[in-house]
Amino acid sequence: DNGGVHLNSTIASHAFYLAVAGGRNRVSGVSVPGVGVSNIERMERVFYRAFVFLLGPSAQFSDARAATIQAATDLYGSTSAAVRALTQAWTAVGVN
Repeated sequence: DNGGVHLNSTIASHAFYLAVAGGRNRVSGVSVPGVGVSNIERMERVFYRAFVFLLGPSAQFSDARAATIQAATDLYGSTSAAVRALTQAWTAVGVN
């Protein structure tokens, strides 16, 4: 497991990992360039904003995808590298 059990043990954390570090999802074969480990704090802000403020208790994975993309748009703009990486990462883990 190249990412380690703590980095990509769930669907959401694997999407996070791919959005940051990039890589190829072994199941889908989809590759994600990622924003780079030097930008991990930007992605942490995105996931925090999305999971704390934008998701409700009955949220599904598709809601998490939409919320993280919305949070990245709010924080960094709709054409940002964060939005592109998240869109690709969620697709790579099979969440559309």
